[in-house]
Amino acid sequence: MNPYPLGYLAAGTLIGAGIPFIKRRVRGLALLTAEGTLTVNEKVRSTGKQMSEGWNNLVQEIRSKQENRPETFEFDKRNYAGTNVEDELEQTKKELAKLFEETREELQAIKAEAAEEKNS
Repeated sequence: MNPYPLGYLAAGTLIGAGIPFIKRRVRGLALLTAEGTLTVNEKVRSTGKQMSEGWNNLVQEIRSKQENRPETFEFDKRNYAGTNVEDELEQTKKELAKLFEETREELQAIKAEAAEEKNS
């Protein structure tokens, strides 16, 4: 036989009576959590929407600038700032060719000296 039947009965009664109170508190906590989650979700969506709009505005502005820009840029290489660019380019090419030829000759001389030292 159970020595504390009245204790179990009292505990059961308290638990039974306390469950609605606990349910209300848990329900209230669940509602607050859901409300907070929805608020955070709404803020995240709003921020994402603002960022997306800002990005779209930026892209639209860039495209607008590109459309207003001329397709090609013609550079008049014949006369730029009072000089004939074609002549300047030809002169530069000749100077570079001369420099490369001098460098090639110096390298050949260095190779010849190294070969002589090796044979000695």
